[in-house]
Amino acid sequence: RGGAVYANPYTSATSVVAKISNCIIEKNTSSLSAVYATFTPCGVTNLSNDVDFENCVVRDNYSSTNSAFLFGGSSGYQIYSKGSLVGCLFYNNTSGASSVLNLTTSTSNGGGAAGIDVDVINCTFASNTGLDGNVITMARASNATFVNSIIYENGSTTPLLVTGTASTITNCFIEGGQE
Repeated sequence: RGGAVYANPYTSATSVVAKISNCIIEKNTSSLSAVYATFTPCGVTNLSNDVDFENCVVRDNYSSTNSAFLFGGSSGYQIYSKGSLVGCLFYNNTSGASSVLNLTTSTSNGGGAAGIDVDVINCTFASNTGLDGNVITMARASNATFVNSIIYENGSTTPLLVTGTASTITNCFIEGGQE
């Protein structure tokens, strides 16, 4: 299933905390998430991941059935995905069935936006390909922020898909003027 970086809190009441800095993450291929994903074992609750990526280059990765980079959570099951992407370049990544970066919370069991708390700051997304042209998906991710970032030259006039509760998007340059 792939996953260059795989956060796996395997028992209830477990937390994964990590910081990945100044790295090049490239040429990973997966049927699921090629670069980063959290894992939630069936029936396990009360988990949290707090993973930060700083000054990383994420390039030439391919995911066939999911996002290349996935932060997912469900406050209904007490599963929390936190972290940040700061000063990162996402270049030439492809997702065959989703977006390249996905920040999504589940509404199962009464879950909501509290499942995701991710900041994307000073990042650039260029020459990426996602399903239907979406490079970034923010679904029910109102605790997520997107600040001072560039989404351009991805071959789409709608590279950012925001659904559910509004996410905070500030001072970003987005292809097609989308906001």
